[in-house]
Amino acid sequence: MLDFLQSLFAAKNSKNSPEKEINAPVMPVQDFEFNVQDAFTIKGRGTVVTGEVTFGIAQVGQSVQIKSESGMPVISKITGIEAFRKQLTQAKAGEKVGLVLESVSQDKVAKGSIITQA
Repeated sequence: MLDFLQSLFAAKNSKNSPEKEINAPVMPVQDFEFNVQDAFTIKGRGTVVTGEVTFGIAQVGQSVQIKSESGMPVISKITGIEAFRKQLTQAKAGEKVGLVLESVSQDKVAKGSIITQA
């Protein structure tokens, strides 16, 4: 048993093992999914969809794709995120929020639509 542990330790510390990049930049996970519960238009703001982020993180400025049962996916951009009258910069999995979407008419998104990263 001792020989096995010594050989394992030697293999771990050998020069043949791949180098780890210690200073590599960490990229944030930006994939997310949002289930739409309701959609409406607010004059001066645009189309707002309410619902829940089911996984990942949605962020202001992120390009999104709206998938509905009624047609082709629509590309848009998140221009705002709100929860309980607070302006947010991001929404995490499990949070119920409203997403303000750029250049999307209310008839392109409905209850049951799914919004994901474009």
